[in-house]
Amino acid sequence: MAVRVWGEEPGPATPDTTAPSTPGTPVASNVTAAGLTLTWPASTDTGGSGLAGYEVTRTEAGTSPVLLTATSNTLAVFGLLPERTYQFSVVARDGAGNRSAASPAASVTTPAPDTTPPTAPGTPTASAVGPTGLTLAWGPATDNIGVTGYRVHRSGDVLVGSTTGTTLAVTGLTASTTYSFTIVAVDAAGNVSPASPAVTVTTADPPAAGGCAVTWATNTWDTGFTANITVTNTGTAGINGWTLAFTFPNAGQQVRQGWSANFTHIGTAVTASNVAYNGTLAPGASTSFGSNGTHTGTNPKPTAFTLNGSPCTVS
Repeated sequence: MAVRVWGEEPGPATPDTTAPSTPGTPVASNVTAAGLTLTWPASTDTGGSGLAGYEVTRTEAGTSPVLLTATSNTLAVFGLLPERTYQFSVVARDGAGNRSAASPAASVTTPAPDTTPPTAPGTPTASAVGPTGLTLAWGPATDNIGVTGYRVHRSGDVLVGSTTGTTLAVTGLTASTTYSFTIVAVDAAGNVSPASPAVTVTTADPPAAGGCAVTWATNTWDTGFTANITVTNTGTAGINGWTLAFTFPNAGQQVRQGWSANFTHIGTAVTASNVAYNGTLAPGASTSFGSNGTHTGTNPKPTAFTLNGSPCTVS
């Protein structure tokens, strides 16, 4: 066992002069006219100071090299030009400043700019039509690179919403009013498709004076629940076709399966509309339906319901 003499200072630490291993050949993915993603097999460092990062050299004929840095073995590269050929090589460096040999170079040619618009989306259809809102759905568009989203227009030029999917809940409409809706698709380059064929929809009449009453009863367990819902027409006139709308207080609450109603769930907003046999409610009449669902955390009862756009009392 070595014995340290009192007052004797320890000798200097051995400096790290060992360079990291050479990175593997970089591979390009997600190549567009303006950028790409580089990935390469990682280096290792045995000198004791640890791998600190990478230096990526970008070269192009007739221009000066550009030095990029990365903390891991992947790098998103931006600011490229279309139809140009670039070479990329990678050097690893450690915490002591030692640098590895350069990796083999990868050559990448960027494509021409994307000027091809997507195809027109399919004809939209409307469901859960109430006095002040509805849900639109349509067939997807196609694109040579990829569709990134859709824009929904009302009456030709009024933008009512955007989405990355093929459904959208439209709100803020007026009862007993006819609207026309069309859809356009957009790709990553900003190309816009032709408009879909239009769908014409007339919003429902407002419910009769006196409104409605809702009873909500749940059986909750672990991460699941069953909700039994009863809707009563407390107005003085009959209702022919109804849509009940409510919002879950907890983002983790989800409707998974329903019965005696058609359920639509977007985010925390839920609509339940009548099926063929329970769409007519005479004054004082009730109908019951329900759903099975899941939840994370608590499972509180929704506090506000509307029937065909008008508020209901809740119990």
